[in-house]
Amino acid sequence: MDAIADFQKLIESILEKVSNSIPSKIIYWDGSTKQFGTIPGKITIKINSPLVLKELMSDLSLGFGENYTNGNLEIEC
Repeated sequence: MDAIADFQKLIESILEKVSNSIPSKIIYWDGSTKQFGTIPGKITIKINSPLVLKELMSDLSLGFGENYTNGNLEIEC
């Protein structure tokens, strides 16, 4: 498995661990979704490009800021 797929699994693992208190959902660029928790998510994270994961893995804060600003990463509450 490559590093980006491992990073994706890490993000999903973290969201799974906090899902009892913060139900959430990720929508990926290819339309696939992953629900965390048993009730509809309070937070939806939409990743509009596969490059987002690579950039988050390289530099979390810079990758988050740049991708959020350019619309490749959306957060809905």
